[in-house]
Amino acid sequence: MKYCCSRIFVAAFFFLVSLSLQAQDSRTFSDSVSYKEAGLALHKRIIQNFPDRPKLADSLSWKLYGMVQGKRDSLEGLALYDLGEAAYYSGDYDKANTFYGKSIDVFEFLENYVLLIDLYNNLGLTHYFKDRYNESLNAYMNSVKLIREYGTDLDLAQGLHNIALVHDRIGNNKSAENYYESSLTLFQGMEALYEEASLCNDFAGFLMGNKEFTRSIKLYKRALEIFRELDHPKEENAVLFNLGSVYFHQGRLKKAEPYFLKTQSYFEQSNDKESLLSVYSELGELYFKQDNGALAVPLLNKVEKMSLEMGRTYIRHKNIYSLYSALKSVGRYPEAIETLELYHQLKDSLAAQSASASNKRVDIALEKELLDQELDLFRSKVRERTLLTLMVALIVLLLLAGAVIYVRNQRVGREREKSLLQNRMLRMQMNPHFIFNALTFLQGYLLDGKTEEAEAYLCDVALLIRRTLESSFSEFVSVKEEFSFLRNYFKVQCRRFDDKIDYELISDIDVEESRVMVPPMLTQPFIENVFEHAQLQDQTNPLMVVSIKQLDRALEVTVEDNGVGINTCKLSGQEKTYRPRAIKMVEERLGLLKKMHKGGRADLEITDLSLEGRQGTRVRFWLPLIIQPASAQEEKGSV
Repeated sequence: MKYCCSRIFVAAFFFLVSLSLQAQDSRTFSDSVSYKEAGLALHKRIIQNFPDRPKLADSLSWKLYGMVQGKRDSLEGLALYDLGEAAYYSGDYDKANTFYGKSIDVFEFLENYVLLIDLYNNLGLTHYFKDRYNESLNAYMNSVKLIREYGTDLDLAQGLHNIALVHDRIGNNKSAENYYESSLTLFQGMEALYEEASLCNDFAGFLMGNKEFTRSIKLYKRALEIFRELDHPKEENAVLFNLGSVYFHQGRLKKAEPYFLKTQSYFEQSNDKESLLSVYSELGELYFKQDNGALAVPLLNKVEKMSLEMGRTYIRHKNIYSLYSALKSVGRYPEAIETLELYHQLKDSLAAQSASASNKRVDIALEKELLDQELDLFRSKVRERTLLTLMVALIVLLLLAGAVIYVRNQRVGREREKSLLQNRMLRMQMNPHFIFNALTFLQGYLLDGKTEEAEAYLCDVALLIRRTLESSFSEFVSVKEEFSFLRNYFKVQCRRFDDKIDYELISDIDVEESRVMVPPMLTQPFIENVFEHAQLQDQTNPLMVVSIKQLDRALEVTVEDNGVGINTCKLSGQEKTYRPRAIKMVEERLGLLKKMHKGGRADLEITDLSLEGRQGTRVRFWLPLIIQPASAQEEKGSV
């Protein structure tokens, strides 16, 4: 059981016809407004009766046609269309075919090509149901021609679907598969879920007929998923029946039977004769294969009666032989012989029709050539769309790659800059001048015979060098570690001045427990400058204070002394040694921190305290507030 050829959506058709009435009718009537309004109102009543009350719809359609007959306007074309729809839903496909053809004549006269696309599809469908495949293919060809100029990609996908169905029915498997594949490719780029599901259903049926059961089941399940999502129980049950058919043709009879019984119940309740015809046929054959002829015969008899009434020659021919086999299996030989004779008569009739169809082979070849042209057009559209998609994807990938490379280069640049600064800071902290002073002071101890003092001083210097080297491998250290380093540094430097210089390390945070992190040894260059240039040893109460204060989003670090002051250094010519060795290096380090921690403060301020009526220099700088995660601190402590 397949979903053949998309039907016109009534609401969309009504809307288009309304536009047609407003835009294309060139005739004038004294009561044109009331005429159109009355006609459209009647048409609206008609479509409300489809598909459940086709007889009432037919009666109203004749009434509308009586109003508009001979006017050659949109309402006349619409009335003929309604008569065709009423006949279609009543199962009279020949009559529907006639009215669709007359409606096409009117709309061709009015040049309403959008409606003609759907009308040709309807005409193709009625021919299809009457096994007139040549005529059906011709109607679909005309539809696709119009789609090429006036339709959409959705129209083209539906047109290709219809063509595939005809080729499928006449056994032209290669062409059918090509059209199915092309239509599916086009649908998958849209959001036309219902149409996509209908195509999946039909394509799966084709694949099942060619014993490609795995692909068939996959497509049926996709169709089932969509119909359930859209809440279409009729279509859902049709696909369930088709899944049962796949299992049946695989020989999995027990798995197929529940699908058939479930859908039989649904279609009997909804009185869907078209679907029941297929259900009875498959279920009858299933019972026959289960050696249950008593159940098979009544169902196959129903199929014979219904297919005869509905003019389904294709189904009837297949069913009659199954009925013959079932009758023979239950010992009803006279009826079996009569059925076999009927089968041969029908077979001869179909052979004659086939011969007649072969006389039209030239027409079919021409139609196929034209349809292949349409398919080539479709494929070119798909290629263009694919190329555009690939170009967009390539551009996006290039942009992403460029962004990744840029970020990586920025990160590598910052790491390189940070590494260079750290090396320079290390060289500055362990500069030759400091090493020379330390060794000279150590030599003094040795010359004076103070071996114990020399040993203690050497231990302090060695510890300082070790901590300096260790810190050079860390981007940040805790406040506790930094204060420990500074105490050791002060101890070494103050020893040179006979411990006459006092120092204080002050913090408003708990140094022992705090998780605040700072760059290592950032204050050391300023402290060294104080020892070298501030002449603290000549002051009455020489003092140096290093303090750390936590703000909302920053850390404030201050190095203050009561020496001669930076202005005095300038006057004495020491600025050239003071600034390059301390200020420039720290400013670069602070600039790097600001890049790495956007939003954080990283500034430097140097003040001569004589401006505040005191003696000395104050260096103050701000760092981004960096907090070490608690887990990292615990891990470090455990190690």
